[in-house]
Amino acid sequence: VLRTETGAVRLSAQSGGYQLAVGSTCDGSFGDVAFLAQPVVRIRATGNPSDQSGLLNVCGPSYRTWYDGEVWASTNSSGSQRTINLITAEGYLRGVVPNEVPALWPTPALEAQAVAARSYVLAGDTRWAGYADTCDTAQCQVYDGRFTTRGGFRTSTHARTDAAIAATAGVVRVFANGSVARTEFSSSSGGHTVDGDFPAVVDDGDSVSSNPNHTWSTTIDLSGYEDEVNRGALVAVAVTERNGLSHWGGRALEVQFEFERGTTTLTGDQVRLRFGLRSNWFRFGPVARDGDPLSPTAVGTIGGFVDAAYQRLEGRAPTTSEREQWIRALLSGSRVTLTSELVGGERFAGVLLDDLYQVAFGRNADDGGRQYWLGQLGAGLKYEHLGTLFYGSDEYVRRSGGTNQSFVEALYRDVLGRDADAGGRQYWLDQLSSGRAGALDVANAFFVSIESRRDRVTALHTRVLESNPDGATVDAGAARLLVVDDLVLAAELATELTPAG
Repeated sequence: VLRTETGAVRLSAQSGGYQLAVGSTCDGSFGDVAFLAQPVVRIRATGNPSDQSGLLNVCGPSYRTWYDGEVWASTNSSGSQRTINLITAEGYLRGVVPNEVPALWPTPALEAQAVAARSYVLAGDTRWAGYADTCDTAQCQVYDGRFTTRGGFRTSTHARTDAAIAATAGVVRVFANGSVARTEFSSSSGGHTVDGDFPAVVDDGDSVSSNPNHTWSTTIDLSGYEDEVNRGALVAVAVTERNGLSHWGGRALEVQFEFERGTTTLTGDQVRLRFGLRSNWFRFGPVARDGDPLSPTAVGTIGGFVDAAYQRLEGRAPTTSEREQWIRALLSGSRVTLTSELVGGERFAGVLLDDLYQVAFGRNADDGGRQYWLGQLGAGLKYEHLGTLFYGSDEYVRRSGGTNQSFVEALYRDVLGRDADAGGRQYWLDQLSSGRAGALDVANAFFVSIESRRDRVTALHTRVLESNPDGATVDAGAARLLVVDDLVLAAELATELTPAG
């Protein structure tokens, strides 16, 4: 059955087929026009797919995405309706690779990601009951089509990752028997991968200062588990079996909880899921209770630092429980554990993000965009990359005047805080006009420049320590920003806070 419709269409699964309704827009009203007695309905756009107008726009409950290829309405084995994008593997990768890794990473890293993503999707995934090859979220691979409004309207592809995909076209990882390997990947391994489709190996690249997930700590409230087990108060927790790979003996395989009236045992993965831990690679400190006394020294010295950190980074005093929790945690831990958590919150990271919106776009952040980008920062996106995405965006280019010259001059003014010098202006204009660099490449060069890094170090000292750093301190901080994120540096600076008075 072939039909041509203009505007928005809605398909609703019913017995024996789908009810087709048509409206002017996704947000308007729909009227039924036909019943399609077929198990699958295929929709394709008839326009030129060079921009949004020639692509299929799928309207989701919280954001919209524009796709190449076809969109199918189908049902899974349980009869639930599903929306499927039918597209070539290479076309699919265009919407995956720059959404899994920053497109500004070195070319070999982008090519490695393209091969891994291609292998993952072509290896075969049986979780989707035969109606699809993969899903579009972090449960599989993040796929944002060609354009999306997730995090604000943006292009989901990038010229640098497109080039990496083209350079590795058709390349996949295979096993000795010729089958394609399902090459799962993650942002952090903790320093050692686990056994799976591939042998476990040491991951030396994981231990870098810009990785917030290599080393982590948290405080767990075990009172709920005490109530659940009903064997009295918890006395101790110990990891009794590990996988033998790397420090501490590796990842926890078995954990024993000792109570007043017996013990319970959970697997490492059960503990991770039950208590919301980042991984199954952990060890426990002593069990502490609210009623346990704290020494006057800890209350005075460590408590004073906790107070100062909350006031400067959160703009408020800690609650009584927060204060005691952090005193206990810092008795055997580093101050940066606390400051790292606080700088990633709404008060500190949120203000930096709000400042970016104001300077780059001249407007306040919309709620959806603000939460999206805060989530990205929390997931490890470097502030430097966030700045590049803002200043290299279509919105910034349009706001600066829409020409190469107005764009370059705006970058000098907004990122470096000065007027463009003639030589620098001409250099960047030549780069843009020749096609050797795009807006994102130029914005990245400005944002990682020594001038930008020095300015950001000075601003962080002022914001965190309320002091003006001398030249040597600024130079040291600028060098530090070559290897760590602005939020990491802010957390490091905050460890120097001293209690007021």
